[in-house]
Amino acid sequence: MTKIAIVGGGCAAAFLLAELAARDTAADVTVIEPASRIGPGGAYSTPDPQHLLNVRAGVLGASANDPDGFVRWLREHGVDSTSAQFQPRARYGDYLADVASDAIERMRERGRSVEHRRARAIGIRRPERLEVQLDDESTIVADHVVVAIGPAPSRLPDSIRELAGDRGIDDPWSAEALTAVPVGATTLLIGMGLTAVDLALTTCTVDPAATVLTVSRTGLAPRAHLVEPGRPADVDLSAFDTVDATADAYAAAFDRSVSRAEIVGLDWRDVVDALRPRTQSLWRALPPAEQQRFFDHYDRAWECIRHRMAPAIAQRVAQLEQDGRLRRWSGPVEDAIAEADRVINCTGFGTSILDHADPFVRSLLQRRLAEPDALRIGVRADVDGRLTPPVGRRAEDSPSIYVIGALRRGELLETTAVVELRDQAAIVANALATSRQHHGMQR
Repeated sequence: MTKIAIVGGGCAAAFLLAELAARDTAADVTVIEPASRIGPGGAYSTPDPQHLLNVRAGVLGASANDPDGFVRWLREHGVDSTSAQFQPRARYGDYLADVASDAIERMRERGRSVEHRRARAIGIRRPERLEVQLDDESTIVADHVVVAIGPAPSRLPDSIRELAGDRGIDDPWSAEALTAVPVGATTLLIGMGLTAVDLALTTCTVDPAATVLTVSRTGLAPRAHLVEPGRPADVDLSAFDTVDATADAYAAAFDRSVSRAEIVGLDWRDVVDALRPRTQSLWRALPPAEQQRFFDHYDRAWECIRHRMAPAIAQRVAQLEQDGRLRRWSGPVEDAIAEADRVINCTGFGTSILDHADPFVRSLLQRRLAEPDALRIGVRADVDGRLTPPVGRRAEDSPSIYVIGALRRGELLETTAVVELRDQAAIVANALATSRQHHGMQR
């Protein structure tokens, strides 16, 4: 029986298990994940009910063929939700855990072995078949490996860490950041994205006397969704049909599309959402130098309009700002650090694959089983998600290692949201089900 090892047990792993079960893939599967449940991962394990999804429930089903599956699950579990609502992230984590459990049960009923190894993958080698090394000193032998780990965490910049000293916290999702809030403390959040929004809400709830400061390089913050869904299907995107493959030309085409949308009563959000199915192809059409220009000049602005706050969250943030409990710091960051009792990193994810903190990713690179993409943000992979062999290695001699999610950002840009993870899981599952090596060992 073919053996598949899945490294990582979050959202992508749950989707992949569901796709493997749907195809009745003739393989035994091991999921390597230290957490007690497969599915929630770090993104959907937050215990705070204030932390809402930033996508409406009606598009978050585990299968592209059943986008309303999450809403149906909610109703089956006593939650009267509509497709347009924004649900707590922890609730979606429970749904993903059920998706994974159901898939595992179906595979086991068909005679497949599915194991959840509660350990962390720390290395990989390939003497003959693939061997995934775990932190409990054991090894998983597999014919195919799927890397489904989340984004690399970032750390406080060295200059800020030096000034903050013991007050600095690298992990915004640690208990120290979320619950150990001194009474009346001033918390400085480095970064102004969705993570900072969540931390501000939690901090101000845990301690009603708390004050939160935010500071970022650009000063840009996430925008809000409209209360009612928009009409992206009505957007005219013809400005992109003949656009030059440059970051500046894309920005100009976006502005023209927004102007046309507003003339017919649509909103800029409709344009952003209408672009989503085309984003990856537009991105891949850009030469590496233009992709880098996008990251240097446009990425932060795009993130703020692409990954938006739920309306209720936006209202809560506005109230905290009105009350003076949440303030955007405009002076020197050194002065903000001096004023703060805690300094928490909310800068998002690391940007260089070469500095990746995960030992398994470092092992892939060190053993030349993976090659950095042109921007060195992630790794190179083909259309099926299979790692592209480094220069000098023949494709037929390369191991069967696939990647889903954050490690593909350099080549795809949009790759960490539910819709993209779901699509990638289906593509990888199909590739595994039809692999030439499906019924035998790797060469």
